[in-house]
Amino acid sequence: MFQLRLAFLLVGFVTACTSLSGQECQNADWFALGQADGMLGAGDARLSEHQKTCRAVGVTPDGTKWAQGYARGLAVYCTAASAYKVGRKGRALAAVCSAPQTAGMQPGYEHGLRYFKISHEIIALEQQIISARGDMAEAQTSTSNLAGAEAVFAEAEIAELNQRIKRLKQQRQKYAVWP
Repeated sequence: MFQLRLAFLLVGFVTACTSLSGQECQNADWFALGQADGMLGAGDARLSEHQKTCRAVGVTPDGTKWAQGYARGLAVYCTAASAYKVGRKGRALAAVCSAPQTAGMQPGYEHGLRYFKISHEIIALEQQIISARGDMAEAQTSTSNLAGAEAVFAEAEIAELNQRIKRLKQQRQKYAVWP
């Protein structure tokens, strides 16, 4: 259990850094580091990166322990629940899982990706509302004969966009969690 907690802590660290520092090479728990790399869906080339960095400071990574941890991490990454999280962030699945595992991940990935796409549709509509509000404000300060009609049109457009956003948010709720 301690190693799993450590792996979760290392996930944030490994995400932020592509390599280790000299001090980290000397103190590394290679199993936990491999597990964290696997849980991130990092390719097995990650070990080569660690080896290159650590050899520069005279440390030889324990490839066996790293590989054991990596396999355990991949067992977490190569699931539909993990694929859902990847899709929800709009990222591509890493090509690190077996064909049967990848096939099993697809429903979760597509579910998460649908959430991501709907969220971006909502953001685009919100940007349109900001633009329409600008048009409405401009029309309200205009002395043109069409100013009143332009303001009414912008107001109607904003109402329609808000309705679309409301429908999309309801639709997005279906994808908010992986079953």
